[in-house]
Amino acid sequence: MPLALRLLLGSFILATFAISLCTQIRYRISSNYLEVTLFGIRVRRLLLADIRYISKHRSGWGEFWWNTLWPAKRMLVIRRRTGFCKNFVITPKNRYIFKAELKRAMRQSKN
Repeated sequence: MPLALRLLLGSFILATFAISLCTQIRYRISSNYLEVTLFGIRVRRLLLADIRYISKHRSGWGEFWWNTLWPAKRMLVIRRRTGFCKNFVITPKNRYIFKAELKRAMRQSKN
């Protein structure tokens, strides 16, 4: 098999694997944390008390946890109080519903 064909096949397999990984990212709101999971395993969590505000507009650098190939219409930016990257960017399926649930969980965690 020629080298060019091997490289093309390898690139295709790698791209397919990366896309399948990307689409398996999920978001979950627990009592004190926003959790990012991959195949059900928690890979990142964000303390609800650390959230300054939630927006749909991104400014500056951020930590991206996208689960779609076209994130523009689903992007939700969570601005943190602490940390190097203040913006925590996720792409829930219904961003306004998720935003309302996240705000409700933030209010409940303060009590």
